[in-house]
Amino acid sequence: MFKKTQQKLVQKYDLIINVEQKIELTRWKKCEKNILIAILLVLAGLCGFLIFFLVQQKLTKNSAVKPVNVKERFLRQNEIDCQNSLSLLDKLQSDELSKYPYIARLITYNKTKKEKEEEIIKCGGILVANNLIITAAHCLGDDILSIHIGGSQSKNFNDVIKIKDFAMISHHSFNETKSEENDIGLIKLKRPIGNVRTACLPQTKVDTVEKLTFLGFNDTSFYKAPEILKFYFNFVNSSDCNEQYKNYYDVFIPSKEFVEMSNDQICAKSDEEGIDSKRGDSGLPLFSGNHVYAIVKGGIGEDFFPGIYTKVDPFIDWIASNALNEK
Repeated sequence: MFKKTQQKLVQKYDLIINVEQKIELTRWKKCEKNILIAILLVLAGLCGFLIFFLVQQKLTKNSAVKPVNVKERFLRQNEIDCQNSLSLLDKLQSDELSKYPYIARLITYNKTKKEKEEEIIKCGGILVANNLIITAAHCLGDDILSIHIGGSQSKNFNDVIKIKDFAMISHHSFNETKSEENDIGLIKLKRPIGNVRTACLPQTKVDTVEKLTFLGFNDTSFYKAPEILKFYFNFVNSSDCNEQYKNYYDVFIPSKEFVEMSNDQICAKSDEEGIDSKRGDSGLPLFSGNHVYAIVKGGIGEDFFPGIYTKVDPFIDWIASNALNEK
């Protein structure tokens, strides 16, 4: 009897233990489920935050103002302006100067034999924006009195634009005492010219061009509106050009050493004998099509000698940065 009672008590005890274990197990399962749900919620929150962050980054990147490429901006505007010029030039039927309204004249004084001062053209230049002229650095100086642009015989040259308010900028690496490398300068007009017709700047390197067109002044003493001469020039190999100049210096200027051409210079000569850039032509352009690829640097001035010219394309960045600089 006692044993049976003891067995029943043991069974009841085991039953109670089993029930408690089941209850505890159920509690743990619920707890695990809650923990899992919490973990999933945290992960979902992190994923949501990550997605939000990435979307915001993309929106910020797309909406951010991209840095302006000064060179591209300036060239794009120049191309628009000069193409508009071409459509106008096609309609012009007057004198040669009117066909090239972007040719500028740098005016200075010259004393005559009678000790009178008269205005003459010191150098030329090319208008490439409504407030910017490219010329040779060696042309710039305090003796420049004014800049003349345009003019036509049909109007008795009364339509010449005369500019006296301007700033001159020589390339910072120009060295007048040596080979005159970087012989390029700018004239910034204080007031832009309205209804301007400008020349085109090069979109490619001059080395890709086969033939060039030269524009020069016929008579620099006729400062109001000189006749514009047009000739076709061919490239002369740099080594051949250097050799010709060196021989000339050895014979005719032995006291002066000839410094060979630099990488920013080219040598060119007319198809016709007896044609070369003259005094007063410095800063004038060599064209290919409608684009200015080089400007007159100088030379000996002898008809049978090639001239030396400064390339424009290596200086586009410098031109653009100065053109867009408000100072």
